[in-house]
Amino acid sequence: MADTVLAGPVADAGPAASGGPGAAPGPAPGTPPATARPPRAPERPILQAVGIGLILLAVFVLGLAGYLYGLSRVQEARAQTILYTQLQHELANQVAPLGPTAPGSPVAVLDIPAIGIRDMVVVQGTSPENLTLGPGHLRGTPMSARRSPGWQTCAPATSS
Repeated sequence: MADTVLAGPVADAGPAASGGPGAAPGPAPGTPPATARPPRAPERPILQAVGIGLILLAVFVLGLAGYLYGLSRVQEARAQTILYTQLQHELANQVAPLGPTAPGSPVAVLDIPAIGIRDMVVVQGTSPENLTLGPGHLRGTPMSARRSPGWQTCAPATSS
């Protein structure tokens, strides 16, 4: 409700109207009535849209970084565990991959102690799907047993 300001003193109003000890606070005599603020117009809608866009971009970039540095390592570790078990099973059954193999199948175990790589399974093929599993052996190049020991032609894994 809006406050009403009386133009003059009212008779029989008692001590509250005269500003006595029980008077209610209100506008001082002679002050104009308070005016309501007009509703605010949107401030620069283009600037607001750019701000929202930058916030969404930042959330996307942080999510991508979280995936690359957290979730992709978990996925690669899971794939490496499965492939290592599969390769152990094949070697135990004496069906080592000596000839042509299907893309994505394990073909070797890679050990490079100088850089901390131990028991990393190499898969056949270098497609993006194969490289999410681990390092890939480039088709058309000899396997390490057919070349001098210790040499292998591999494509680096992109998921870690």
